[in-house]
Amino acid sequence: MKIHKTLMACGVAAGLVHGELKAQFAHGPYIGLEVKTAVPMNKTFTRDFNQGYGFLLKGAAQIGDRAFYTMSMDYMLHAAKPEKLATGLFKTKEVLTLQTGFRYNFVKEEEATAGFFVEPQIGWLLVGKDYNTFAYTPVVGYSFGGKFDVSAWYRGTTSGLTAARLKMFGVAVAYNIFLNGGGSED
Repeated sequence: MKIHKTLMACGVAAGLVHGELKAQFAHGPYIGLEVKTAVPMNKTFTRDFNQGYGFLLKGAAQIGDRAFYTMSMDYMLHAAKPEKLATGLFKTKEVLTLQTGFRYNFVKEEEATAGFFVEPQIGWLLVGKDYNTFAYTPVVGYSFGGKFDVSAWYRGTTSGLTAARLKMFGVAVAYNIFLNGGGSED
């Protein structure tokens, strides 16, 4: 009998906490789908490869009125320059990045998904099949009603190996799908 009362009290408390959290963080978690392009900025990579194109998949959970914790995976494909293609040594270079980050929106509390934002990210980057390294990616952008984001980003790595030492500057456009119907109605 005592255990039933304890379970019931826990259930009521969990329901109240859930309701309070849902009201407080009304924008809730979202999934972001992004298309992006990047220009390599270091000599070794720029010498052999062109601008890259790719996509990103992001999951974000709201952790404050203006803040989200993010986890993302992105894939970029850089084609070899024509003179390198002719040699047969280079065709494409794939870059896969797994990162975690913190997104902060510079807006009023009741509009936590619209306006300017910053999102520093850190994680792991894989270059082709042969190299992997720690990566960092500062992102700045603007969100239109929380549903669409436009951003600029820079990615760097800490590798001592020339083939994995990357620096890229890119732009991206994202569509965000809120799992609880959040986002502004703009």
